[in-house]
Amino acid sequence: MEKILDSQMRPMASNRPVPKQVFVNQYLVKWKGFSYLHCSWVPEHEFEKAYKSLRDLETMVNQFHSTMESLGNKVYDFVAIPPEWTTVDRIISFREEDGERKYLVKFKGLSYAECYWESESDISTFQNELRRFIDINFGNRRGIYVDHERNHEGFKQITSLTPEFITGSLQPYHLEGLNFLRSAWSNRTHVVLADNMWLGTRIQSIAFLASLFAENVAPFLVVAPSSTLRNWEIGFATWAPQMNVVVYGGTSQARTVIVQHEFYLSRGRMNGVRGETNRIKFDVILTSYEILDVDTAVLKPIKWKCTIVDDGHRLENENPKLFYSLKQFTCENHVLLTGRPLR
Repeated sequence: MEKILDSQMRPMASNRPVPKQVFVNQYLVKWKGFSYLHCSWVPEHEFEKAYKSLRDLETMVNQFHSTMESLGNKVYDFVAIPPEWTTVDRIISFREEDGERKYLVKFKGLSYAECYWESESDISTFQNELRRFIDINFGNRRGIYVDHERNHEGFKQITSLTPEFITGSLQPYHLEGLNFLRSAWSNRTHVVLADNMWLGTRIQSIAFLASLFAENVAPFLVVAPSSTLRNWEIGFATWAPQMNVVVYGGTSQARTVIVQHEFYLSRGRMNGVRGETNRIKFDVILTSYEILDVDTAVLKPIKWKCTIVDDGHRLENENPKLFYSLKQFTCENHVLLTGRPLR
């Protein structure tokens, strides 16, 4: 047992000749090594039987009750298992075990440190996530990234407000920023995209990366304040859902799981197709300034096509360490975003 989540008076089967519902106090238990999909209710008398053999169990029960009492009136709003904890966010790996296929699952609202192996039958309702995993690792979602020949003569402006490589409609000023970034890319020029009104530099940047991805160019690195990473993640999911975007952050344990399972394609075979090894699995890494400082050595070996730094003005004075970390990277194109007016 890992922890007690809740307690309720719940019906229990009766041994009487005439069936009758008997209500007893039961504890909702999360088991070690199993996700919240597999929590179960255990009658209180089963705990009482185990107190003598499991010395810490009674202490755990008492701590649970103390925690619940401390909630006071808030206990009525208490949710033992938020729905997102049983909703598949990403499938990151798979294996064959005793003739059965199992998947390593990251659930919504939980970090990569809390990924669990699940049987295919346990997550069968999440067909979109299963298909996306297979597509990323074994499908023809994209070819191998190419060395993009860039020159100004070959540059073509995007004229449509609804280009095929994004989902949704751009505003005219988005289109202007997109073409500015694409022109700089074709000229091999590092640029600053400044907008003191914050009129969509994030959308322009996502559209820019999506346009390169459509030309089979990647991978990309986006560095942003930790408080905005979720906004970036939502932005990519909204405007460029075809791209495999990974948020690289969390504890050291969580980041280790990401490197092991999200950086490179699976080595196994599925449906007769073998996954390619030593090939980048993600299209975009989203990370924070703090994580970049800590894990420069992890991200440094990757040959980035483009790095976008949100709040790029911080490089000037507030975060010189970030500047020196980025200088160690191999990257073809740098874009700094800022909300400060340029003088």
